[in-house]
Amino acid sequence: MAWVTEELIGGKIGKALSIILPTKGCSYDQCYMCSYSSDITPREDLVEILRRETENRTVNKVKLFTSGSFLDREEVRYEDQKAIFRYLSEIGIEEVTIETRPEFVEREQLKELKAILDTSLEVAIGLESANDYVLQYCINKGFRYKDFLAATEILSSLDLTVKAYVFLKP
Repeated sequence: MAWVTEELIGGKIGKALSIILPTKGCSYDQCYMCSYSSDITPREDLVEILRRETENRTVNKVKLFTSGSFLDREEVRYEDQKAIFRYLSEIGIEEVTIETRPEFVEREQLKELKAILDTSLEVAIGLESANDYVLQYCINKGFRYKDFLAATEILSSLDLTVKAYVFLKP
């Protein structure tokens, strides 16, 4: 599944392609508010899906969603991560967004991926709340705020953009 939207990319309005890659979904899969993993069935070659979805489209940004963590090697094989980033570099994408849980943010893996991508990389993490009580007992997130901070320190040290998803009460 894929769709195109307009958004701010590199300081100007551009076209962003969002793609949901069919992986096995989140390996944690215990957050109380999430049912993403039940919506996805793994199939096909992920690089081929990416090629098919970008074919005949002019976009500046690609946002890759897996209903889990792009950096989880059990969900998206490391070879596929590298092949996806190589392909996105080849077609001249200006910015890429991926999502991950903080436990999959590894410095060496990201250094290699960043070198392959050779463009702006934004890493989104579903923090939901900075309150450990809420994280543990209300939504069963499976990590603490300090884990999020440790991941953001690694990402920032590599000059990568961090995006945090948070819950807001009405």
